[in-house]
Amino acid sequence: MGEDEETSLQLTVEEYNINNGRNPKVLQRCRTLKEYSQFVSTVRERAEKEPLTDLVMKEILEQCIAENILAEFLKKYGTEVISMLFEQLTEEEAREISKQDGFEIGRKEGRAEGRAEGRAEGRAEGKIEVLFDLLGELGEISQDLRLRIVAQRDLTVLGSWIKLAAKAGSIEDFEKEIS
Repeated sequence: MGEDEETSLQLTVEEYNINNGRNPKVLQRCRTLKEYSQFVSTVRERAEKEPLTDLVMKEILEQCIAENILAEFLKKYGTEVISMLFEQLTEEEAREISKQDGFEIGRKEGRAEGRAEGRAEGRAEGKIEVLFDLLGELGEISQDLRLRIVAQRDLTVLGSWIKLAAKAGSIEDFEKEIS
């Protein structure tokens, strides 16, 4: 096929509701989906009772790991999961606020705002990645430290942490410096 040729694909997708109590046959056949459904249910239940702060999210992760819900995945990728959930909740909250207030941002203004936020988020994610790389060279990064780093969105603070990590002799030294 040449570079100028265009291809198309038609696809039919069957969608299943895997929320707790829905489609038990599907959930019985796939343990990962079942555990994912349990994890989402746990997050939703806590969100109804209290705001989902870093501490609450950490407690949810620890609870799910203790109950063997996505345990291996959450041990390995817990910080990324928290980051993704906070990002998603922020988007949902913004939509809800705009509905309640009857406030609509113009399309052009909204796009510009979104691009600026995306660039800032991308810079923060890049700095966080650099921090994890630098600290990973020093040893294993604790879950608490991972959570603290992922929660930090101030680019200036992240920049100073990168400098500290580059100079640190150990992860413990780094943690002392940022405390």
